Amino acid sequence: MKIFYEKNVSKLNLKKLIEKEKVIIIKKFFKKEKIFSNLQKIKKKIKKMKFLKVSGPNYYLKKNYNRLDIGDYSQVNARFSRMIALFEWNKYEAFEDELKKLVIFRDKHLGLNKEKFIYIYNKKRLYNLQKVLHYPSGGGFMNKHTDGYNNDGFPNFLVCITKKGKNYFDGGAYYEIGKKEIDVEEILDPGDIYFHSTNTLHGVRSIDYKKKLELENLNKGRWAINLSLEEIKNEKKYL
Repeated sequence: MKIFYEKNVSKLNLKKLIEKEKVIIIKKFFKKEKIFSNLQKIKKKIKKMKFLKVSGPNYYLKKNYNRLDIGDYSQVNARFSRMIALFEWNKYEAFEDELKKLVIFRDKHLGLNKEKFIYIYNKKRLYNLQKVLHYPSGGGFMNKHTDGYNNDGFPNFLVCITKKGKNYFDGGAYYEIGKKEIDVEEILDPGDIYFHSTNTLHGVRSIDYKKKLELENLNKGRWAINLSLEEIKNEKKYL
């Protein structure tokens, strides 16, 4: 694992470095005041969105949605969290500047180019899936897993929004590197970004699992942003 500040990464080859170090953290990539302000905006936005259990497949020009993930998902992994999908082609009212900056940063360092929201790679059409995630107090979690099942080896980029010890007290993101488990929340602060190689084991330990479950309390629990590349599989919707 390697830790940098934004001003020190411009000349680094992050694509090679991520395979060597497995996990990279960039401190103070965003101003925490902006992060907190946008978090309040997304909380207000959520209250106006229908809370789905099933959202169906993603496709080009799909609308944003607010979904509860709870269960053992065979295609990925077991988890309990709220996911707010914010697609680039829609208006999303919160984290817009931050997500644009993150996409530009990732694309520059990974050598990616898009046209009208779409990337062409290995004859596949890919799009950015921008997810705001809320792991509720009382047991929100994500099982240990690796990425890369649907993104051709491109790492997911994450943003820390809340602070362990303030917004929640037990659990949080962790990595397993060489049979050693690292509690990354001890290092992360709101506004930091972090990313890992697609074969690095990671997950989210249960958030405040000893406390009463408060699914609708958006002021408690762990918040984060996940930016991933996903394949457009429904060609009819694309065309």
